[in-house]
Amino acid sequence: MRDRLRNVLAGVLEVRPEEICADMSAEDVAGWDSLRQLEVMLALELEYGVRIPADAMLELQSVPAIEEFLTEHGAG
Repeated sequence: MRDRLRNVLAGVLEVRPEEICADMSAEDVAGWDSLRQLEVMLALELEYGVRIPADAMLELQSVPAIEEFLTEHGAG
């Protein structure tokens, strides 16, 4: 799942996949603002076929949090 997630995040955040590390958060990426957060969530919904509730979207601002959410929702 990590490589797939890395590719999704890299595509939305416009960085190389190698720049996405396991403990990265929105604070670590200059372009990961509120608009990009929404784009990340929409890309994740499309890629993994899950629905991310609005309240969860606000909390999923790090690679570990996103991985945990996806695993809990069977998207791994």
